[in-house]
Amino acid sequence: MPYVRVTRVEGDGASVSAGANLEAGALLQSGDAKVVLDFHDGGRLEILPHSSARLGQAEPQEMMLAHGMARAVLPAAGNSPRPSIRLATAAGVVELPGAGAVLVAALPGGHAWVACGAGSVSVRDGEVDEEGRPRTSMLVAGQAVALTPALGPATAAPSDAAFAQAMAQGLLEHAAPETAPEVRARSEQGQVDLLAALVAFETLYADGEALRARQRSLARSDPPAARALLPQLVEHSRARLRARERLLVRYERASSIDLELGQPNALEARVVAALSRGRVASQP
Repeated sequence: MPYVRVTRVEGDGASVSAGANLEAGALLQSGDAKVVLDFHDGGRLEILPHSSARLGQAEPQEMMLAHGMARAVLPAAGNSPRPSIRLATAAGVVELPGAGAVLVAALPGGHAWVACGAGSVSVRDGEVDEEGRPRTSMLVAGQAVALTPALGPATAAPSDAAFAQAMAQGLLEHAAPETAPEVRARSEQGQVDLLAALVAFETLYADGEALRARQRSLARSDPPAARALLPQLVEHSRARLRARERLLVRYERASSIDLELGQPNALEARVVAALSRGRVASQP
């Protein structure tokens, strides 16, 4: 993936320097500084003081936030397609798909707080609704949501960015501390949930490939039968995209928890490989 550039470091104690180019998987400790990162695709992340984060390896503009605060900004860019910014915490994942801005605070205990300052964002916790779709909270400018760790209802957020940051800072300062055994227990559960999502996606992907191979074979020997499979292929493609998103959120959440412990995600290589295969267009 393209590198991420450290544009500015405002303050002392950061683990990176202005002008550095960071690769996927790079760790960042902001210390007493604010660290500003610019992605190749136009997105910007501001890692606020006393925060710990890591660049993701599954998506072009992706970061895991272990604790502290970060602000994601995506400027207007006409009609040119570009990837979303994904900012993950142990509680859930925030996706900024178009021009806008969002503030995310990663709190102790696997909780988080999200405030949309401009545009709109989606917040997912890796669970599914009654119809099997990823459970999602959609926020527009002036709305916030808490993950405690369950995804709560949208509430009003401060319209001023400085007030929103002050509110998030207050939440961080008053949050109950968590013990190392409690974090390890969350990490172990995160790996269990991630493995379940991974196996489900790998199975669905293999079934889809078999279905596509059957359709290609029938296209040569029995065209009407091949056309009859098209609705099934389309529905399977939709199911695979939903399963991929759930796997991606589970991976990002588990990686954020492991970052709190300073350890790698044991399933990362297998998950990233599966997600890369699943990124290929699913249409027949």
